[in-house]
Amino acid sequence: MSDTKYKIAYIFVDIISTKVAAALLFLFLYGDGQYSIPNFAIQLFSLDLQMLLFFGVLLMCWLGVYYIQGTYSDVWQKSRLQELAQTFRALFFGYLILLILLIAGALKTDIRDVLPVISLLFLLHFLVSYIPRLIITSIIIYRIRNGKIFFPTLLAGSNGKANGIYEELSAMPKSRGNKFIGFVSVRKEPSIAFCQKLNHLGDINQLEEIIDQYGVKEIIIATEEKEYELIGHIISVAAVKNVRLRIIPDIYDYLIGRVRLSYLHDIPLIEVNQNLMPLWQQYVKRLMDIIVSLLSLIVLFPVLVAIAIFIKLNSRGPVIYSHQRIGRFGKPFRIYKFRSMFVNAEEKGPQLATPDDPRITKLGKFLRKTRLDELPQFFNVLVGDMSLVGPRPERQFYINKIVEKASHYKKLQRIKPGITSWGQVKYGYAENVEQMIERLKYDIVYLEDMSLYTDLKILIYTMYILIKANGR
Repeated sequence: MSDTKYKIAYIFVDIISTKVAAALLFLFLYGDGQYSIPNFAIQLFSLDLQMLLFFGVLLMCWLGVYYIQGTYSDVWQKSRLQELAQTFRALFFGYLILLILLIAGALKTDIRDVLPVISLLFLLHFLVSYIPRLIITSIIIYRIRNGKIFFPTLLAGSNGKANGIYEELSAMPKSRGNKFIGFVSVRKEPSIAFCQKLNHLGDINQLEEIIDQYGVKEIIIATEEKEYELIGHIISVAAVKNVRLRIIPDIYDYLIGRVRLSYLHDIPLIEVNQNLMPLWQQYVKRLMDIIVSLLSLIVLFPVLVAIAIFIKLNSRGPVIYSHQRIGRFGKPFRIYKFRSMFVNAEEKGPQLATPDDPRITKLGKFLRKTRLDELPQFFNVLVGDMSLVGPRPERQFYINKIVEKASHYKKLQRIKPGITSWGQVKYGYAENVEQMIERLKYDIVYLEDMSLYTDLKILIYTMYILIKANGR
């Protein structure tokens, strides 16, 4: 069930509230003190170029702030109190910055002259923003509690603890959106009595297939103490499949990672935070991906054209080489690179390149050393299949071989693959599966230490490699 229409509703409310705020602020800055309802109406519906530009700048700023703080993500899980805090925080800091700019910049006036007006604008903007948001959030909560909106939920466990939590949640007078589609057994065969209450869909070894088949959005783990060592597998699968995870609290000490206590009615559960970066950093990372990739494609356009011409002159065949790779959450996509090998280089099947590989063209050796063959991947970043920084995407053929020897490789599918990575910087291209596994340890380190600072450091190292042309 899609939450797109509710996201659109929130964005529409924010556009209208920003339009109202822009009209009020425009009157304050340029209206010569004429604060009347007719003047406000004129500015609200004005098509004047100056007013439209003013509104456009404000709209980009406010929507950007809301986006970065995660206002439009996971809208079905929002509370009215959370809505209040997000709206107040965004507008408070926005108007605080505006106040500083007015005092120190444009107006250079006394704070006593502008503070009352800015405070009133803040209050009006807050009311115009929050009241419609509150209505939308209340509608969502009402629909969830009445079973109109639900999340396909899987129960992991088949023992007394699983039976207890299932019965308790099923007996609740109001829904919290969890619709149980069945359960998976963790170790032993489930009892016939429990199978009569809830569908037995398989065991945890079939978890990935069950999630895909039934569109599972949330897993509740209810296991006994002797089953704790199997929880890591469930957590890994849930992370790769982007499924929300809640766990009975008494196994808190067995978890690795960040957790927070949440409640389904009066039942306390531990919610596992699968986000490897704070939400605001995730959105800044995506904005950085879009801006850098777009600017790179524009600025480097002459270089791209020159490389394309040289490839055409150097050997016959297409300029761009593309094939399927596996991205975030196991989703396949087509990756684009400048062709650095002769045509039909893999007619005998997938093969990794070696330093003296006869399949690589003379120009291709230079392109691979300088990483220039990766430049078309800025398009992959722009459309959202990849990021600037992230583990290199692999083909399913090699993923299967890697997983046979290093099952923890699947952890990398929690994040988008990247043009460059810690493994690419520290290790370079891999020539065989063993080297892929060796490079994997660097990408796992990145996974455990993801941040904007780490991304910036990797990008600087990559630029250094490009300048020295000593890529492996």
